Amino acid sequence: ELRVTGSSRITKIIYEPDEKVLTIHYTKGGSYKYFDVPQKEFNEFNEAESVGQQCTKFLGRGYKFEKIV
Repeated sequence: ELRVTGSSRITKIIYEPDEKVLTIHYTKGGSYKYFDVPQKEFNEFNEAESVGQQCTKFLGRGYKFEKIV
């Protein structure tokens, strides 16, 4: 599942439900994969008025992640 955003902070978000991996591509600072993310987290991005504000909430939840090179 893919969400392309109009955010100044995030260009796109990709969710792989089978693997529970959420990938966020930032406009500055690269791209990161977050692991063991439930579907509801991706749904919250899709329902959010501000993707940037939702991202701030998401990052505070402490998911394991890795930077994509």
